[in-house]
Amino acid sequence: MNKLYSWYYPIVIIIIAFIGAAFTVYTYVKMTSSIKSSLMERADVVAQVLEYDQIASLTGTKEDLTDPNYLSLKERFTKIRALSGDIRSVYLVGYRDDVPFFLVNSEEYSPPGQIYYEAGAGFRKPFLHNDQTKVVEGVYADRWGTWLSALIPIVNSENDRIVAVMGIDMSARTYYKTIFMYSALPVIATIFIIILIIVGHIIRKKERVLLEFKTEFVPIIVHEIRTPLTGISLTAESLLNYSSDNLLQDQKKDIQMIKESCQNLLTMVGSLLDLSSIEEVASEDILKQQVVVLDLLHEIVKNFELCLQEKNIALIFDPSLTNDVVVLADRERFKRMFDNLISNAIKYSKQHSAVTIGCDLNEQNIVFWIKDQGIGIHPKDQVRIFRGFYRTENAKRIEKHGTGLGLRYVKHISELHGGRIWCESKENEGSTFFVALPRH
Repeated sequence: MNKLYSWYYPIVIIIIAFIGAAFTVYTYVKMTSSIKSSLMERADVVAQVLEYDQIASLTGTKEDLTDPNYLSLKERFTKIRALSGDIRSVYLVGYRDDVPFFLVNSEEYSPPGQIYYEAGAGFRKPFLHNDQTKVVEGVYADRWGTWLSALIPIVNSENDRIVAVMGIDMSARTYYKTIFMYSALPVIATIFIIILIIVGHIIRKKERVLLEFKTEFVPIIVHEIRTPLTGISLTAESLLNYSSDNLLQDQKKDIQMIKESCQNLLTMVGSLLDLSSIEEVASEDILKQQVVVLDLLHEIVKNFELCLQEKNIALIFDPSLTNDVVVLADRERFKRMFDNLISNAIKYSKQHSAVTIGCDLNEQNIVFWIKDQGIGIHPKDQVRIFRGFYRTENAKRIEKHGTGLGLRYVKHISELHGGRIWCESKENEGSTFFVALPRH
């Protein structure tokens, strides 16, 4: 397992980083295309409503300033500019003496006839080659700023010649800001995921250290605690057996309480040791064999005959449990699992009730169930009881002593066999515990 983790996390981080980089590039390309397409669509809409007669009447001189056609186009361009927050200018460009010049501009800084020296190929090519292709040019810079421009040639339908180029400019700052905003999302997500993986690796590493420490520490502590507890218990038993005549009644009670307390602590220590050992076992380490479940249950029930008689409880095997029900399992651990579940069912059942054991078969699983008519479990406790060191309040009223480790042990055994455990219960009506195991 340690070898796995030594290369697993770096490989995952490299893969996540590669995916993040690829998605960032994809987002950049997609957003660039989307912004340019949007700008071109808006420019196309404006160009379609322009009237050729209005444009043809323009001379590109100061005389246009009083021309109604110029004033109409100027007003229209200015409104379009005002309504579009990301559009900086809308204009018409003409061409004479081998240079482009402004016919109409929504901005005041470009009067009619002003030569546009910085105009790129997108402005010149339509006039030089009668190229009617709609293009988005840029990002490029001129004396007024840095722009992304959508350019649409305006064609004279009579002679199929280009008379002007209409342009719409978007500030490069707006363009880059939009792209950066969207492209940053996969970068941030990638960094966040990588941080989570690194933190998870650190936590897992510390967890492994703690588990290794626990593996070494628990048996030592258990041994150190078990030895004096056993000595105290034996001493108390000796006092009760051989010195009872010299002891007062209160003294006998105190010694008996010491003995019982030692026995309870020894039981808890044993449970801790069992749980620690089972948690260190991997599923591939257990030795599985075919187990006839009904035979195994008969063996277990023999140990509970006295308890069943004392509480007048009937233990019933459902007809679904036949000799044909066979599982591939570690026999001793499997037996321990059922022993815990049956013991709990009897312990918390009411007098003159019944405990029923059965199973359900489907294509994937064998689901064993143990149903009692006992005290039941509150819904909020039905998950907690499998965590260990937890006992419900009504369980404590019936039996004061207990570690709450039994069901956690059962859970680990079921998981070692590739299964799971859960319960369904109603308070004061009883509980049903289910163990689902895969069919082999």
